[in-house]
Amino acid sequence: MTACQNWGISQAHPMGSSGLGTALPASDIDLYAPIPSHYPDLPALHAALRGHATYQKTRTVPTGRPRHLFTFSQDGTKVDLNLVQPPDHQLAVTVLREIASTLTLEDRIAHTWIKYLLHDRDAAGYDDWKEALRMRGSVTLRRLRRVQTAGAPRP
Repeated sequence: MTACQNWGISQAHPMGSSGLGTALPASDIDLYAPIPSHYPDLPALHAALRGHATYQKTRTVPTGRPRHLFTFSQDGTKVDLNLVQPPDHQLAVTVLREIASTLTLEDRIAHTWIKYLLHDRDAAGYDDWKEALRMRGSVTLRRLRRVQTAGAPRP
């Protein structure tokens, strides 16, 4: 996270398994940070991170806004730096805290074991398992999905 601060990116927060204590030994570190106002667009982020982190792709977050993924290596560990709009950063931190508050030690052990079993054997199952954990553990995320579903056009 210090590296991110050196690049003008503050408030990087561990997410995913690194934030929940369910990381496997080979897991990467997932960080979420709000896009700083002094980087107004993706080209400005590219310029700021050039030589430090490599742009991978842009996806959307549950609110429909972009999530820009950059990667870098720190001490031999792959780091995924996800840059999102400030409200989406706050949403992600809230969701992580909600999930963390629902996990017992036994849940963490079971989740980590299931991740281990699925990780190299069933990529789709692995992604489904992670999504199930998020939906089960976060009332905020469930509420957001209900609103999105209710507003979706009907076939």
